[in-house]
Amino acid sequence: MRNLPCLKWLCLLSVLLLAVASSITARAQDPVAGVNVQIEPLIGDGHFCLDIHADRTQDGVPVFIYGCHNVENQRWTITSSNDNRHAIVGAAGMCLDVRGTNSQANGTPTQVWQCHFGDNQRLSFSPDGRIREVRSGKCLMAVAPRDGAPLILNDCRNTPQEVFVIRK
Repeated sequence: MRNLPCLKWLCLLSVLLLAVASSITARAQDPVAGVNVQIEPLIGDGHFCLDIHADRTQDGVPVFIYGCHNVENQRWTITSSNDNRHAIVGAAGMCLDVRGTNSQANGTPTQVWQCHFGDNQRLSFSPDGRIREVRSGKCLMAVAPRDGAPLILNDCRNTPQEVFVIRK
């Protein structure tokens, strides 16, 4: 019975260490990484989601915005990254891809493509809701708040068309 106070200290120390470890883990997690999320442009007040055209999963199928309907072609996984170079993975494991190897041109369309995690599939997420292609620094942009409006890469212009909300 004499060792009982020591056992209490050991328990208290264990709980304290566990609390510290879980707080470190919580801070180390990437706040944008997520599984089975919807990505909604700010324009349209949450009525539109990033959508893979016709739920097709072949290379080159366009990505656009369409009314949210919570089906697989609007569900995405954002990969975790220590260097803020994420990939957005959609239906059948296809990645959101900026078309072509030169993303310097404004209006470059997006598509899904087999994941290779090259620069044209690497994106950074800003706290203000902008999603930028890492190589060019340009923003993803929903052209208009309507079904079938293209998702393109363009110069960041500080407009609502380039701001997105991620929802689980």
